[in-house]
Amino acid sequence: MVLYRISSNKDPGSGPGESLSTKEHTALLQEKRLLDLPKLLDICAIYGHDNGELTSSLVTNAIVVQPNLLDGINTVLPQFLDIFHTMQDRCMDSLQVLSSPGPNVSGHTQLQKDFSEVLDFVNDAIITLDAFAEAYQPAALLLCASFERGGSS
Repeated sequence: MVLYRISSNKDPGSGPGESLSTKEHTALLQEKRLLDLPKLLDICAIYGHDNGELTSSLVTNAIVVQPNLLDGINTVLPQFLDIFHTMQDRCMDSLQVLSSPGPNVSGHTQLQKDFSEVLDFVNDAIITLDAFAEAYQPAALLLCASFERGGSS
């Protein structure tokens, strides 16, 4: 509820003029980075499943006053893809070590550990992006367009 309250400039129970104006609220959110894209993604992943309506309202409020937040999608996806490729390279390195001649006692364990980390990362990323698209449905189109471009602007 605190996060939702931050997303709105309306103070429950207060009269006109007692709350921040939309302009003041927007400036505060942007200056303090209270609800930037990484925070919104985390909020969606953590709370979206159990409280979808409130999460959707929070995300919509934040985006309405900070529409430039959505520009960050073009930054988030390349970072995701870079991390994924780095993890893929780690798995490939482990696989090469595992398939090379000679004793390889820890090879299977390391390969399994690397692969599990990749799966955990991909799973978390998919859940987060899905929760964000569920909370703010126009984001689905932006995510698809960004993936089509390979995550670049």
